[in-house]
Amino acid sequence: MPAFHTILVAAFLLVTAGLLGLTVHQRQSVRDAVMAWQIPRMAVAWPITFVGVIGLLAIYAFNTGSLVPSWVFVGYVMGGLMWFAATVIAGTVVVSRHGVVAGLGRRDKTLPWCQVTDHFEIEGARKSVTVFLYRSESNQTRRLEVSVPNAHRARFRRVVSERLEQRPPRTTERTPGKRATS
Repeated sequence: MPAFHTILVAAFLLVTAGLLGLTVHQRQSVRDAVMAWQIPRMAVAWPITFVGVIGLLAIYAFNTGSLVPSWVFVGYVMGGLMWFAATVIAGTVVVSRHGVVAGLGRRDKTLPWCQVTDHFEIEGARKSVTVFLYRSESNQTRRLEVSVPNAHRARFRRVVSERLEQRPPRTTERTPGKRATS
C-alpha cells in the first residue's frame, strides 16, 4: 500500500508542479507588460475544495489512527496549493504594449492591438467591461470582453487610447456601386 500512495502522490505533485511551471512561464513570456490584475474565477473553487477535503481526511485519519502516513496528506495539500497558484496566475489579465491577454494559456483570449477594429465600454458599479471587436484569421468579426476593476479603469483607458491611436491607419476599401452617402 505505501508504494501505491507514493506513486499517486509523486504523480500528483509532478502534474501540479508542471502545471504551475507552465503557467508561470506563460505569464513571464508576455513581454512589455504595462499592467495586470486578477480576475476572480470559479475555477479556483476546485483546488480550494480539494485542499479542504484532503484536510478533513487528514484530520479523520489522525483521529482514527489510520495507517495512511501523514506525508501523503502533506503531499496532496502541497499539490493542491500548486494547483491553486496556477489557477490564480492563469486568471490574470495582462495588458502589454502589444495587446491584451485576458487569460493565460488561451489563444482565444489573446488580442494584439493591431487586430482591434472597434471597442466600447460597459460601466458597472464595481467594474467595467471593455469589449474589443476584431477580425479573426477567417475574417469573421469576433469580440473579446475584458473585465476591468475600478482601481485599474482610468489607467486601462489611457493605455487602450494610446495603443489604438498609435496604430497605422487602415487602408480604406472601395465599395463597388453607388456610394453609401449619396
